[in-house]
Amino acid sequence: MTMSNRSANLSVKLTAAERKDLDALSRFNRVPAPALGAQFIAEGIRLARFPGIEFHSTPLGRMAYLKNSRLAVWLLRELVRQVGSVEKVAQSIGRSAVQLEGALLYAGAFAEELTAAARLNRRSPTALDEVLPGHSVFRA
Repeated sequence: MTMSNRSANLSVKLTAAERKDLDALSRFNRVPAPALGAQFIAEGIRLARFPGIEFHSTPLGRMAYLKNSRLAVWLLRELVRQVGSVEKVAQSIGRSAVQLEGALLYAGAFAEELTAAARLNRRSPTALDEVLPGHSVFRA
């Protein structure tokens, strides 16, 4: 059985206040309200399936992060690949291996999304101008 990425319609009832908030967020994000509502539903489903993650808004869009952290799941996946051990990474960042494994399950389910984020991270600051015009690079 193959999964299809075709979309399907869903009618959702919102209170007047919820609709007003959705419309305000829609204008702020410059995203049509139905698309923003669909994004929230899709993220909610992912959060229910993978409770060890949360979503953060970034200049590149919404990205999955290890829950209650500033560690993007794509970066966690890269760290584990480099170190070679979930346990070692967990110990170094003060988290349990179980927490990291949960986030890595998300990484496995949405590998293309995370690969794209990792690829953007490898770009030079000059090349990032294509994706993030006007960005600035902090140098320590």
